[in-house]
Amino acid sequence: RGIMKDAGSDFALFIDNEFQQTFLLRKGRLYDAQNKPVPNVGGMIDIKAKMVTLTALEGDVQVFRLGEEEKD
Repeated sequence: RGIMKDAGSDFALFIDNEFQQTFLLRKGRLYDAQNKPVPNVGGMIDIKAKMVTLTALEGDVQVFRLGEEEKD
């Protein structure tokens, strides 16, 4: 996965290794490999924090962070 920025907007790339699928989050919408919107899933990108939040309509929230996990 990765977070990038271009002249138009920020975007995040997700890869689901289990199902061999790729997804792109751009302008708050999640798209599949065929560039079709994934129903009922949206998201938010925070480039400075290197964090992406995906939210499903039914309320499920997944937070993804890039980089190393901090160890206690």
